[in-house]
This record gives sequence, C-alpha cells and structure tokens, in this order.
Amino acid sequence: MNWIIAGMTAALALPILDFLRSGTIWEKMMAFASVSAKSGVLMLALAVIKADGFIALVGLITLSMGNAGLMFLAYLFERLEIHCD
Repeated sequence: MNWIIAGMTAALALPILDFLRSGTIWEKMMAFASVSAKSGVLMLALAVIKADGFIALVGLITLSMGNAGLMFLAYLFERLEIHCD
C-alpha cells in the first residue's frame, strides 16, 4: 500500500512543474486544480490506510468544493483579460 502513496505523491510533482513552465493564467489555474484533485485523492487513500474518518472528510471536501471555484475564477480571468505576471 505504501508504494501507491509514493506513486501518488510523485504524480503531484507533474502539475507543479507544469505550473512553473506555463505562461498563461489559464494554464496556471489548471495546474492548481490538478494539484487540488490529486491531493484530495491522496487524502482519501491515506484515510483508507489509517482508517481515519476525519482525513476522509477533509479529502471529500477538497474533492467536492475545491475545483469548481478555481475553474470559475480561471474562466473569469481569461474572459476579462486579467493578466497575473
């Protein structure tokens, strides 16, 4: 089971590298959304391994609430042509 957690942690590095290389705000927001989704799944996996309901609750909240607002902000920033440099 620990090798699954190690693989999921390594997969978290890919969006972070994409964030550092991307230029537009839309790509940066997508990288943050990807990190948010992957961290939520990682929390759920840890909750199953440790049999802890509170970690699972935080993971579920992260998965259900985190990405919707972030994607809406990215859309608004792109639509209004706001640049964050």
